[in-house]
Amino acid sequence: MKTNVLLSALLIINFISPFYSFANGISTPDADKNRPLIKTIDSISVISKELTLIVVGYEGCAPCKTLKNSDYYKNLTIGKTYLDILNSSDEKLFAQLFFITGYPTSIVMDSEWNLKSIVLGYRNYEARIDSVLNAGVQLYDIRLKDITKERAIEMFGYALKALRCYWSGDYVQMQRLALKSRESGEYLFNNYLLYIAATKRGDAADAALYKNEIATKFSDKMHRSIYAEMFTEMQL
Repeated sequence: MKTNVLLSALLIINFISPFYSFANGISTPDADKNRPLIKTIDSISVISKELTLIVVGYEGCAPCKTLKNSDYYKNLTIGKTYLDILNSSDEKLFAQLFFITGYPTSIVMDSEWNLKSIVLGYRNYEARIDSVLNAGVQLYDIRLKDITKERAIEMFGYALKALRCYWSGDYVQMQRLALKSRESGEYLFNNYLLYIAATKRGDAADAALYKNEIATKFSDKMHRSIYAEMFTEMQL
C-alpha cells in the first residue's frame, strides 16, 4: 500500500496543534518526567528491554489504520504503542523529531531510548520489521540532504534523548545532547531544541542564534509544513 505523503495531506500540512501554549511565543510543556508519553513508552519498554516499537500515524491515514488493526501488529510480543499526531502536542513533537514525511512511520528503540531503526511506510512491512526485530538489521528510511546514513543515525539518536530531557525538565542535559546531535548533522529539530534550551536558560543571544539558523537554512515550504507550530512559536 502506498505511504500517505505529508505534503499531500492538507489536514497535516495545515494542522496547527491546539495543545501548544504560545505564552510569549514559546511552547511550554510541563517539565514532568511522568508526563503521559514518557510513561507510556517506559511502561512498554519493560516488556522487551532491547526492542520497543512505536508506530506513528494519524486519524484518517488508511495505511496507518490497516497496520494498527493487522494481526501481525497485534501479535507482536515486544512492547509497542501507536501514536496519533493529532492526539497531543507530545505525539506530534515525537514525529517531528524524525522529519517524517509519510505515514505510518515505525520507530524501533530500546528501553534506554537508544534509536535502532526508522521504517517508513507499510509496503513489505512484515518482512522489513521482522528483519529489524529478529535479524538485527538496522533500517533507516529517512534521509536528509548532505547527511550520511551513519551521521543521521547519531543525529536522530541524540535528538531523541534530548527530547526526553526536554520533557523531563533537564534543560542542561537537553542542551548537551542537542549539541551532540547537531555535531552529527544539522537539521531544523536540533536547532529548535537548542533554541528552547537557550530560552529556558534565559540566554537571549543563543536563542536568537538558533532562531536565525532555522530562519536562514530551513524556511522552505516542506519545513514550514512539517514544523508549522515551531515557526509560529518563533514568529518566523
